[in-house]
Amino acid sequence: MKSVMKMIMMMSLCGLLFGCVVDKGERVVLVAGSDFQQDQISSYTDNSLKKLTHRVVSAGYDIDRMIFCGDYEYDDHNTTESMRLMKELVSDSVSSEKLIFVQGNHDDVSLFHDTVIEDDQYSVFMLHETMMPFCAKDDDVIVESAETLNAYLQHKVETKDTRVLFIASHMPLHYSMRTFYDSDGQYAELIFDVIHHAAEQGLNIVYLYGHNHSNGYDDYLGGASVYLQKGDLLHVAKYGQPKSEPVEKVLNFTYMNAGYLSGYSTSESQVDQASTVSVFVIEEGKLSVLRYDEQGRHVLKSSGVYNSMLPECLNQECYIKSVW
Repeated sequence: MKSVMKMIMMMSLCGLLFGCVVDKGERVVLVAGSDFQQDQISSYTDNSLKKLTHRVVSAGYDIDRMIFCGDYEYDDHNTTESMRLMKELVSDSVSSEKLIFVQGNHDDVSLFHDTVIEDDQYSVFMLHETMMPFCAKDDDVIVESAETLNAYLQHKVETKDTRVLFIASHMPLHYSMRTFYDSDGQYAELIFDVIHHAAEQGLNIVYLYGHNHSNGYDDYLGGASVYLQKGDLLHVAKYGQPKSEPVEKVLNFTYMNAGYLSGYSTSESQVDQASTVSVFVIEEGKLSVLRYDEQGRHVLKSSGVYNSMLPECLNQECYIKSVW
């Protein structure tokens, strides 16, 4: 983690030496997605990533960068092969060096070294799976990651950074059945509080996640299309007590899934199950957020559906608050 801190400080020289001056006349477009993993791919043209990328480009957006929030292995292909294919699938729309890969719980840890990407109008902090582990057994790693993230964000506060700051993670922060049974997000309150405090100090933060694309974990938040804004409620596991009633948090940053490239599966037929990507347009210093499916514009946030499979602590009242 010391090497991560050194990298963050080196990348943060933008703020110290150059002031992170933003050319507000230039439009920047970022596209995000997660969970490329699929059972099989019959051909390149059938692939949802290619179709989604082409749909965004055909809508008039020149993609400057793509952010992928973990889990790339498909059809028994390893992480390296999958990432190579992903680069090929989008090569006619964006160059490979403009792709950001965040480590997911199915991915080879040795392939992920970058932690921070700095650009004139935005910054990306990669919260890799090693920093926020799937099925964390204790809080040691999460505590260290929270400290690292806090140092990064507080530097942005001190330098009065006005850019859009993306935190790209595979792991979500909210409470779900994964939290109750698999221990996902047991210690997410630590990360949430760091981000909340930085946003409270004026930073414009967007948290992107993946992971929850199966078994209806996000049914109550919107399934395939989860999008929460400042003022919305998020339920987070109480620190160290994942099986107790979750803590109710009021968001002061944007919280959303990146877009499940392999689709979303659930037993609830009314829930949004589309394959989508998120599109972020930064222009004149302002951020616009959109979502696209293979046919075109998709609703940014779908209506949630109460899932009877949720643990008792996410009761009907909790569901209603989360949705509305």
